Amino acid sequence: MDTSRAMSSISSLPNELITLILINNEPKEILNFGSTCKKFNEIVNNNEYLWRIKYSEIVPRRFIKSLFDGTMLQEVKNVYKIRRRIQEELKAMSPKYYVQVNEVSVEHVRNFYAIATESHHSFYYTIFILQDIVDKSRRILQNFECINPINNLTGIYYAKIVLRHLIHMFLSIKWVRELKRDNLTPQVVLMFFLQWIDCDHLYSDGEVYYQIHTLVEKVKNILDKVCPSGSGDNYKELGEREILRAITHVIYKQENFSIAESVKIYNFNIVKVIEEGDGEAVVYSAIYQAVARYFGIECEMVAFPNHLFLTWRDKENSYREYTIDLHTGQLKPKGKCPYSQKMTFGYGPDPLIHYLLSLYMTSKGSYRDRYGVNCVSCTEDETSLDDETAAEAAAAFARACSPDTQLLLPAAQPRPPLRYDTDQ
Repeated sequence: MDTSRAMSSISSLPNELITLILINNEPKEILNFGSTCKKFNEIVNNNEYLWRIKYSEIVPRRFIKSLFDGTMLQEVKNVYKIRRRIQEELKAMSPKYYVQVNEVSVEHVRNFYAIATESHHSFYYTIFILQDIVDKSRRILQNFECINPINNLTGIYYAKIVLRHLIHMFLSIKWVRELKRDNLTPQVVLMFFLQWIDCDHLYSDGEVYYQIHTLVEKVKNILDKVCPSGSGDNYKELGEREILRAITHVIYKQENFSIAESVKIYNFNIVKVIEEGDGEAVVYSAIYQAVARYFGIECEMVAFPNHLFLTWRDKENSYREYTIDLHTGQLKPKGKCPYSQKMTFGYGPDPLIHYLLSLYMTSKGSYRDRYGVNCVSCTEDETSLDDETAAEAAAAFARACSPDTQLLLPAAQPRPPLRYDTDQ
């Protein structure tokens, strides 16, 4: 009888089957199960497969690709530990700052900087948890429910403020780093602008490079048909004008891109624009320039307040200058611009970011939403942390911006080399 009971107990099941059962439980329940006996404790604590599955359920999937110093169980514990600390800090903000005349400044959220800079991954966990609180609270409020004091309008309000301060510091350090590398191409600046004003979502530079590469491949397919030497990535025999004609065909004919009728935040998202074919003219300019650069063609985007154009110099025709019509992609001889007759303008990341800010703010008029507030903060100096805290935060955020980082906010990848230099 005792033997029959032993054979029918859960302890007699294979470890693999126990793992499959535990996968359907919450981490806290799994740990409680592991505390019942030595065998189950070993199964729970040494099961990397189980905790990798649970980890993928509580954080964005892109984290799974990164390497960690500890075990997956420890990473899951770290996430819950940071989540609990963030919730406690958010609960304490309303009693402290509800009488605040001005908006909560960066100095008032210094405790969140301490949480976000404890380890290399703490920053990403903090960003994810805050964004998850905002999204989850919205869904709960839409269903007229209230689970805890965090999931309400007050929690959303303070979570957004903390998100803005954290992401803006990250982006500021990233901007300086890429500026020193001369890597602030139009597409990088566009994604910087988009992430700066929309802190509720995440925009990956890696996804932008992937989408642009798909356009490059389509251009190569066209060039392979007209290249005298046939396929083989040997496009030096073709003139730049022929390559630009192929780029125009792909962007404006095959993809059927069109200029958006109104300025919307999502119309600045390069990934969305390439997928749906509807965006701002400045986005098409950045896409066109990026694809042309892959083939060794220098198209220069010139932007200053209320004015934008994309130029190309014909090396086979005494460097005659043309502008590329951003509505059709056609080449037009460049005339004298009334805004630049007495000055020589060229591409610069600062003029482009000011053009983007001017474009968005002008479209909104006197109305100021959360995007507009973030736009204003892009050109204003905010209250800084004290020197010691700022130094610690800057060092931690600089580590988060390291080139090998491919997590929530991937660092801008190096620009593709000039694969087909037509001057050679």
